[in-house]
Amino acid sequence: LRPATAPAGELELDLEPVGPPVVHENTQPEDERPMELPRSGFALTGNPLVLLCEPDATLAQSLTARLKAEDLRVLCVADGNQARAAIEREAPAAIVAEAALPKVDGFNLLLGVRARDATRELPFFILSARYDEKQTAKALDLGADDFLPKPIDFNLLKEVLGRRLGQR
Repeated sequence: LRPATAPAGELELDLEPVGPPVVHENTQPEDERPMELPRSGFALTGNPLVLLCEPDATLAQSLTARLKAEDLRVLCVADGNQARAAIEREAPAAIVAEAALPKVDGFNLLLGVRARDATRELPFFILSARYDEKQTAKALDLGADDFLPKPIDFNLLKEVLGRRLGQR
């Protein structure tokens, strides 16, 4: 993501890829970090990597900041092709993907993840502004761990991530 020209006080982001995705990591040495339990009650140990597949730059930045505050590493990509490459390269602990991703949608990304032995058990969550029974059923039938409607209830996202990552 790179800043585009914007009126004073506003920041627009151009979603054209400018290189490989960046992993945002907590830079404090592990032995100096306080051990905290997320409000969900699950301890997220080892700074698991969450692959966030979200084409909306504003939402991606917001979710990234909030997930990092929960002591998670976050790799954010804007389309399904970038997500596929990141899954191969980074081995995330969980995937949170928009249903309507450009290039390869979240449902086809999910099918690819579930088809491979190495990724079959990865926690996978579908996000969508189109929240209806048909979308929810489709996501769950294809093997998603959960379907979360937009606007995102961050506490719910944190709870479902914590539950699945706490089981690993």
